[in-house]
Amino acid sequence: MALGKVIGQTYNNHSAKTIGLALKISRINARDIANKSQVTTRVVVGCCSLLKSKLTAHAAHQQKRLKDEKLERLSLQQTWEIDAFD
Repeated sequence: MALGKVIGQTYNNHSAKTIGLALKISRINARDIANKSQVTTRVVVGCCSLLKSKLTAHAAHQQKRLKDEKLERLSLQQTWEIDAFD
């Protein structure tokens, strides 16, 4: 859990639960995590890399959603302007 908090603070205070999921996804044994001597830099780097890719994908999704909302607003605005002339 402490490892999760440290990595979580690196990535905008994501919860230790998210870190735990990332570690589970990367198939790290619970025994290796419990035995801190087994938790190597490779594990931390791999976990951070996984989180970074997840955050990048999330940011891209948010950007697309905002762009779609903006286009929808513009479309509605143009519709209202056309209706005003009718």
